[in-house]
Amino acid sequence: IMSNKKLFPYSGSKHKYQKQIQDVVSKLNVTNVDTYIEPFAGSLGSFFHIMEKINAKNIIINDINPKITNIYQQIKNDSAQVIKAYTALENHFQELLPKSIKTGLVKKDKRSLMEDARDFYLWVREYINVASFTANHAAAMIFVLNHNFNGLYQESKKKNFNSSFNWNARRINIKAIVDIINEMHVFFIEKNVKITTMDVFELLTKYRTTDTFIYLDPPYCSRHSHPDTQPFFNRTL
Repeated sequence: IMSNKKLFPYSGSKHKYQKQIQDVVSKLNVTNVDTYIEPFAGSLGSFFHIMEKINAKNIIINDINPKITNIYQQIKNDSAQVIKAYTALENHFQELLPKSIKTGLVKKDKRSLMEDARDFYLWVREYINVASFTANHAAAMIFVLNHNFNGLYQESKKKNFNSSFNWNARRINIKAIVDIINEMHVFFIEKNVKITTMDVFELLTKYRTTDTFIYLDPPYCSRHSHPDTQPFFNRTL
């Protein structure tokens, strides 16, 4: 059920590659494992595709970004408050959109009509950079990731989320987002999914067993990246 839905757009997400991912997993001829580990979870674009093919006793989803992992941790632990806070944010944003603006990308000469909505987005964006990792923070992240520019996740050198506002007057289907949160909550609880924020090598050292399915979808790295990321595929995991 979750395989066809996404909580928010995210740059690099593999959500649209359901068939390709499931075809590859099927060819591996693996259906039951002791542990499933996904070190670079992101938006879980691949995760639920794979979960339709793999049955694991232990599931660990990980991302080095605590702003992302907190979303899933709070959905697991306090989904009701995530829903309440997100719904309030989204409803207020929708109220700030003039009814005269049609859904879709707003042309530059009309963007003055959306300044209140843009300012609210910037206010929420600033909140997530100073607030603690609670259910309200998770809700704020879901909100900004649904309204930032093309799903591009960007941070400053000080680790502040600074993705630009997407000048799009689309009306989010709040019920659809709430349904996804509820379904994620049930899945995380029923499968007792462990959500971590660790370095990939520490993660695999800690949780890998002799019967582990590891899905590696690392982010792109420049030649100036941290040295641990450079020889990623040359290291013995």
